[in-house]
Amino acid sequence: GMSPSELAPGSAILGSLGNFAYLIFVDTVLDDCFYSFTVPNDWDGVTDIEVVLYWASNVNVGNVEWYIAWRSVTTGGLVTGTDGTDSFIQAVPGTVFTLTSTGYGNLNIAAGTLTHGDHIGLRIYRDARATNPNDTAAGSAGLAHLHIRYRRW
Repeated sequence: GMSPSELAPGSAILGSLGNFAYLIFVDTVLDDCFYSFTVPNDWDGVTDIEVVLYWASNVNVGNVEWYIAWRSVTTGGLVTGTDGTDSFIQAVPGTVFTLTSTGYGNLNIAAGTLTHGDHIGLRIYRDARATNPNDTAAGSAGLAHLHIRYRRW
């Protein structure tokens, strides 16, 4: 499952609202969390694997820029390094605490970096520091859920 990075400063923190648990990515810092999964054996081998983030915000103006970075390794391979990155800028919903998603096809793990059965280490992060002009939401973004979608044979 998803988990905040426990040892790094600026890691997403766990929170809740209603019946949803969130990993909270605050403004003004770089926050991250991690997720891992195995490339399915029935993946078609040529189509990017899509990552869809479901999130809500405590503000109703501005943009959040989501990033992913991944490492794909076989058993016995080195887990260090990164095989690729992707990012997506999205406006926060007009009503606070409205669940929204990044949608399909906006955050992708490149097919060319994957092999059936590989173990994927996925980093999800938000860089809300003042040095990033793309992330303008002056509030938190809470990640509630993620969906991994792939095309089968």
